[in-house]
Amino acid sequence: TATIQAMNQSLRDEIAERKRIEEALRVSEASARASEEKLRTLFDLLPVGISFLSPQAQVLQINSAMLNIIKLSKDQLFNQAYKTRKYIRADGTPMSLSEFASARALAEARTIYNVETGIVLENGQVIWTSVSAAPVDVAEVGVVVVTVDITDSKRAERELQESHRHLGILSQRLVEVQEEERRALARELHDRVGQTLAALNINLIIINSQLPAEIIQQTGPRLNDSMKLVAETIALVRDVMTDLRPAVLDDYGLEAALESQLSKFTSRYNIKAVFEKSDRPIPRLGATIEMTFLRIAQEALMNIARHARAEQVSLTLQQEEQAVCLSIQDDGIGIESWQEANRPGSHGLTIMRERAEAFGGRLKVKSVPGQGTIVEVSIPFKNDGQDQSGKEGQL
Repeated sequence: TATIQAMNQSLRDEIAERKRIEEALRVSEASARASEEKLRTLFDLLPVGISFLSPQAQVLQINSAMLNIIKLSKDQLFNQAYKTRKYIRADGTPMSLSEFASARALAEARTIYNVETGIVLENGQVIWTSVSAAPVDVAEVGVVVVTVDITDSKRAERELQESHRHLGILSQRLVEVQEEERRALARELHDRVGQTLAALNINLIIINSQLPAEIIQQTGPRLNDSMKLVAETIALVRDVMTDLRPAVLDDYGLEAALESQLSKFTSRYNIKAVFEKSDRPIPRLGATIEMTFLRIAQEALMNIARHARAEQVSLTLQQEEQAVCLSIQDDGIGIESWQEANRPGSHGLTIMRERAEAFGGRLKVKSVPGQGTIVEVSIPFKNDGQDQSGKEGQL
């Protein structure tokens, strides 16, 4: 009897344990179903496109955001309707399916980040996406793909680029208008002021030669002083004309104009200047680009004369493929305060940079206190030989 009772108790304990385990399994399964439901809901509510692909690149699961991005239904997607569409790279050239982030992740067995892919819809509209894919080995899933719709940002980027293009055109036109005004003013100085001064000088010379000796004794010093003043004024007007529109630039090109500018710089400020030319002659770059280089060089040299306390200046002009590079280096005190160099009202560096950028170029300024300053400007050009500078008269 005791044995039977022990067996019955053991059986009851075993049944109770089994019920406890079954209850635990039910709770665990319910929890797993709840978690799965939460994950499924989260998966479907994510604002980015998520898709799971098999190792054979078959779509296994996809969320609503992905369907919304690619503008396909689930049935269309599972029927591989996406394969009939055209896809393009960021530069607009055709993109093959093998270039997809998912295909590359599977083929290369590594995570592929941010592949910019344009989806050409049936109506011709392009949906721009950034796609990342990671290979996994979970059940039947071979790769997880994350897709972000960047159409709006691409549109904003294009609009910004278009604005920059228009701004560049306006900046170029502004430079051209400024140079046209300078050219017109130089012409007016030559045709009116210059010719009038030349005529006045001739008249004074004639008067001086026709006056009697006794009058010359009385008025000679004043007359000679007047002729000297006229000659100095003619020279001053000629210098102003040269600054407004250097004839040497129109006649002989950029290298000759820079050499002339350095010669005047040395004569005026007693600072040694060295000009290092390119091994091959610089071709004519067109009137506006050549003038832009010259104006930047003039501004840089003026800054050196005013602030650098330099003893020597080195100017280098080189051609690099489809760009021309100008470098102006001094051995002065350098820029001790960039804040001071860029203070309101100090427009030298800003003007030089804007001039270069107006023609798609770039300007860099390098400086170490006590070790001088280097101004480098590079501007692309097309050597078509058609844009030549006009010529102005001389006094």
